[in-house]
This record gives sequence, structure tokens and C-alpha cells, in this order.
Amino acid sequence: MVGTTVGTITFTLKSTIMASISYRLRGGKTIYYRFVNGRETVVTLRLPYKINPLEWSQKKQQIKSDNIEYQIDINNNLNEFKTYLLNKTTVAIAKRENIDIDWVKNLQNLYFNPPKKIEDYTFYKYIEKFISIKGKTKHLDTLKYWMSNSKNVMLADINYNWIQNFVDSKFMEGYAESTIGKQVQLIKRIIKFAQQNNILVSGNIYDFKAPSTKSINTYLSNEELELIHNYECKSERLKNVKNLFLVGCTTGLRVSDLMKIKDYNINNGFIEITTQKTNQPLLIPIDPRVKNYISTLRPLAHPVFNRYIKELCELAKINAPLKGYIRGEGNKRLLGVYPKYKLITSHTMRRSFASNLYGKVPTVIIMAITGHTTEKSFLTYIKKPQRDFAERLKEYYLEKDAGERQIA
Repeated sequence: MVGTTVGTITFTLKSTIMASISYRLRGGKTIYYRFVNGRETVVTLRLPYKINPLEWSQKKQQIKSDNIEYQIDINNNLNEFKTYLLNKTTVAIAKRENIDIDWVKNLQNLYFNPPKKIEDYTFYKYIEKFISIKGKTKHLDTLKYWMSNSKNVMLADINYNWIQNFVDSKFMEGYAESTIGKQVQLIKRIIKFAQQNNILVSGNIYDFKAPSTKSINTYLSNEELELIHNYECKSERLKNVKNLFLVGCTTGLRVSDLMKIKDYNINNGFIEITTQKTNQPLLIPIDPRVKNYISTLRPLAHPVFNRYIKELCELAKINAPLKGYIRGEGNKRLLGVYPKYKLITSHTMRRSFASNLYGKVPTVIIMAITGHTTEKSFLTYIKKPQRDFAERLKEYYLEKDAGERQIA
């Protein structure tokens, strides 16, 4: 015989055997339940729900909230869990199973953390599902393109060995370590998302370390910037590029902000801007040598600007051999030794700005201009060779030694 009461659901098999569950708040806001099965088992356990204590009705063992959807959701969850546990108890009593605290804990764990299920997804299809939920990005598009020739690989097959073969194949195809590393991190993120959605995945994928090497980036020294300053441009197109580039190298502006520089306030030798990328307000002093350039600047599309910069730097004889990456066929980054002008991009401006000032003015001042919030991220911009710092230290020792000799 089964009996039901409001607030506390009660199942009765025999007049002497009964099970019940009641809810209460403990610790101010955490919901607990008290499970009673006759005199043999009395268990109090915590549920994964925290609520506003002012919204709890102990009499009704429910919440009453201004947020109706939230109220219905929590109350339904409490009722469903109660029904689930009491139904399991009824079956266990009929089978004469041992009902103790471990039995109750196990059922609670199964209810709130059900076993993972195997979904009949290919990895390619799950990437599409991930994009539909999280939104499209450049890196997701790249991963989807890379997997377009392996559409039959199942989601459950993405494990340590698979990802090792994946990385090896991309190295063979000529992709850079940093590019492959970003895709490995993205694969891990997608697998984790699947796991969080109760899909059975291979956990050993998280043991794989994404390939990475120290980034190779280019900056222009003050001497090289002087070559550009002194170069006489024979066309208005290159003159505009020269002016844009030099303003960028002396303000540390990102290219997106540089192209809108005339939209910002310029007063008393300062530029007042709010950056597009980080929405930071910045006050940047203007180098007197480029002050008159600003009113003449004409914005360019980013790819066009990058192409013209290389042309300008080639004409200015910035052609020392340097190791770095260039874009090859299929937009692959190809590592090699090239004339330096081939490695110059819009991002060279910010790296040149930070590198040329580093050690000459306090780091905190440079960071205030570039908008970096941590020194760790800022130092990725410093591309001076180690020998420059060694030479400065040597000069310091010589000056110190000379001073001590003079005192003696």
C-alpha cells in the first residue's frame, strides 16, 4: 500500500515499514534532506542547492521567489528528487536490500551525476554543435577546416594518441608550433565541453601538452626607425604609410586605434583615446617629430597597410637577414631566414615602441601607455636581443669602476 501526504511524501509497504523525506535549511542557505526508513535508517545529507533563506518556507518545504521560473525550477527539482529516492526505496525494501547511509549517498550521486553516455557524434559534427552554441571564431573555423578531411573520426576516438598523430601531421604540413598549439588547446576545450554535457570522452587527452616555442617577433631599433624617418618617399601613398607607421611606433597604438587617430582629442601634445580592443581610456604624449604628421594621416585597411609597410621598409634598406615567419601558400606560416623588411607588420609598431623605451623609462610608464595590466604580458613585447642588456650592464660596471677610481 502506498500513501502520500503534502510536504512529506510517505511510502508504506507494511504498517511497520515506511520511508519519508523532509527538507530543511542548514547553515543559513543550504538545503538538506532528512531520509527516514523506519527506525533502522535516519540520514541527513546536503543537496547542491543554495537559496536565499528569506525565500524558504519550512512549512511547505518549498521556496517562494519573485523569480517565478527560478521558484518552479527549484521546487520541481526537490519534488523529483524526493520521488526518485522514495521509489528506489520501495523497490529496495521489496528486494530486502540493505538500506544505509552509503546506499542513500550512492543514489544521490547517481541522480545528480548520472553515468556518462556515449553519443553517436563525429568530432567534425561536434565542432559544428560547439560553434552553434558558443559562436563562430577564426580558430574554430580553422579547426573545422583541418577536420574536413577526417569527418568520420568519432568524438570518442579523440584521445592522447589521436592528438599526437594530429600534431605530427600538422608539423609535416608546415604549420607553425604556435598555430598548432592554439588548435590543441581548442580541441581540449571542446572535449571538456562534451564531458560537461555528460558525454563519455577520453580523459587522457588532458595529459597532452600543446606544442609551443618562444614566439619570434620583430621590432625596429631606433637606428632602423631613423632610416625610415630619413627616407624620401616618392609617392603620396608611401608618404602616408611612412607617417602612419612612425606615429604608431612612437605612440604604441594598435593599428585599429591608429587608423582612427584623427577622431580622438589631441590637446597640449597629448592624444586622449579609448581603445577599441580593451575599452581603456589612455592619455598618450606625442613625439614632437611626428606631431605634424597626424593631421595628414589617411586610414588604410589592415592588409593593405601591412603590404605597404614591407614595401617602405625594403626601400629604406631594412634588409638584414632575420629568422621569422612569413605567410606561404594556404596562409601557412613558414619559418626561415628572410630579409627583415619581409617580417615587418603593423604589430611591429607596438613592439618597437615598448622595446626601445624599455630600460630608459620606468616599466610602469610604458605599460600605462600600451595599456598592459600585468608585467608578464607586457614583457612579451620586449624583443631586444639579450646582448643589448649585457652591454648596458657592462657600461654600468665601467662607470662604477671609474667613479670609484676617481674617489680614490
